[in-house]
Amino acid sequence: MIFDGIYEPYDLWQDEINACQQFALACSDNYDKRGQKNKQKVREDKFIGKMGELIAYYRLRDHLCELSYPSFEIFDKRHKSWLSDMSAGSLDIACKTCRRQNDPSWIFQLSDDTGHGRDKEIFDEATDDKLVAFIQMNYPLQDQSEPAETISGSIMALAPLSQLRAKELFWDPRKEDLGGYKRAVYLFPLNFNKFAKPEIHQSVHDLIERVQA
Repeated sequence: MIFDGIYEPYDLWQDEINACQQFALACSDNYDKRGQKNKQKVREDKFIGKMGELIAYYRLRDHLCELSYPSFEIFDKRHKSWLSDMSAGSLDIACKTCRRQNDPSWIFQLSDDTGHGRDKEIFDEATDDKLVAFIQMNYPLQDQSEPAETISGSIMALAPLSQLRAKELFWDPRKEDLGGYKRAVYLFPLNFNKFAKPEIHQSVHDLIERVQA
């Protein structure tokens, strides 16, 4: 079956962890305009997000033809790339990653005061050939006294973007101060996973088969 093994945890090793850390340190996105002024959190978000892309790549590469490797290219704020995180032929794949938490959720940028930072590839573009991978990293680590040799992560869910929109799975975040300019997808309150949402699971299968035929 096309989904065999993709939801199992995957370990990233030190060279990949270091590459993600260096990427996070070098990024220059204008997060002040996205409502995030905590520079340490910005770096951690970038670090976790890039690790999540690698997890998705390693778990999906045996199931998708011509899957591209996540890019570590850095764009300045005036030339931000709106390309998808990965692609496989005509199939675009967006990756969203969260920290370890009991009730996983993934945050999307809807708008801000100046019109910058919107997740255009999620809210503005056509959705026929776009898949969203939701990843959770085992981070922060339980023991941070020494550098980790590995950090693990898992794909928690896959869904065509068209289904996320049609089923109205973009909710206001629970944090009220984020409600005006962000949207969230929640895993457990929506029963949104590969077991409880078989129609979404089947729609992922149908989308992949169609674009990779």
